[in-house]
Amino acid sequence: MNISQIMRSLYLHVWRYREIERVHRRYVEKLDRKRPVNVVFFAMSVSMWRYQHLYELLAKDSRFNATIVLSPSIDYTLEQQRRDVEQMRAYFGAKDIGFVDCDVEHAENGAFDVATELKPDVLFYPQPYENLLVPEHDCKRFYDKMICYYPYAFWTSKGKWSYNFHFHNMAWRLYYSTALHLKEAQKTAQNKGRNVRVVGYANADDFLAKTHKDNWRKIDDGKQRKRLIWAPHYAIVQEFGLIQRAKFLW
Repeated sequence: MNISQIMRSLYLHVWRYREIERVHRRYVEKLDRKRPVNVVFFAMSVSMWRYQHLYELLAKDSRFNATIVLSPSIDYTLEQQRRDVEQMRAYFGAKDIGFVDCDVEHAENGAFDVATELKPDVLFYPQPYENLLVPEHDCKRFYDKMICYYPYAFWTSKGKWSYNFHFHNMAWRLYYSTALHLKEAQKTAQNKGRNVRVVGYANADDFLAKTHKDNWRKIDDGKQRKRLIWAPHYAIVQEFGLIQRAKFLW
């Protein structure tokens, strides 16, 4: 580590991350007196949308004004962005849920300005990476607000990319599944995981819903069968410098 890296690390760890915690504490005090609280959910794709139950709860609560904003990853090809937006439109449309639409064809003209139009207090992101969404939706623009994050998957890996990016240290709350994830954040993140809260595996809520449908083919022969799901990672090709993390092509 060179001198500039050491100085940046000291700046972030000793001052910036501590200062943003103070900013957040003051903002929480402000929200105690504000009604309604404006909440924005960024939806990047249907496959990564994990906030459905939370959105439904907030949408029914008069203390909150919840809005879903479609915002596909700009790291993907234009074709993939179009496909993701069409799938999200169909998904939310089928549930009769309103949303702020996205026009990927004319993104060069500027996207929907969330800060100006919605004045968000709390923002939920689908992934913990900077420069993943258009500048108008990028997390860097909202670090002084209450940024929240719940992983779309159950993390089984360790290291910086899972726990110690700038986002992890600047967000207000990171909601993780188990005490093991909290322990890893405390060991890996520069802020020692002070913004982490353990909430269980929220994705499993789908199985508790009354509307849950069992999609397995039924075989009425009286035998018990094990069910096997083979789900390789979605990044099966090497694009944008990403490694081939799935074994599907191998």
